[in-house]
Amino acid sequence: MEQAGCEPGVEATRTEDRPRPVQEPPRRPVRRRVRPPSGGHGPSARQEGRLVDDASWVGRDGEGALRVTPSDRLRESSDPEVYEEAWRRVVCAVPGADAPGMRDQFVCHAAFASQKEAWYLEPARPAVGYWRTVRAGCNPGDVRDAG
Repeated sequence: MEQAGCEPGVEATRTEDRPRPVQEPPRRPVRRRVRPPSGGHGPSARQEGRLVDDASWVGRDGEGALRVTPSDRLRESSDPEVYEEAWRRVVCAVPGADAPGMRDQFVCHAAFASQKEAWYLEPARPAVGYWRTVRAGCNPGDVRDAG
């Protein structure tokens, strides 16, 4: 089921399929930067095709993780607007994806680890801000990256 204002574009599993972490992260609004339109220099991120091939909750080492399979378009992009549009689509398609720190993990993978087969975003990881997430190799906290 899609949220209001969300269009199709990401395959996702149902909420019931989501493994639950030991403790659900608290919900908080995500701050988003509003950028001016691209000014006619090619299509905007919203006009682009599929950015994420799949996003679904899986279990990893006893914790819930959001497994994201990016499209070739997202893997090849270096445009922050494309990253933001892809994240918006994931949040629209996958209940619970917008947990603290998850966006930073997503953008970090898009920018620095785009060629990994799949990106595992883990709500159990601490929300430390984007640049600390980058310095931690997209995986902040004491949780060891299983892949």
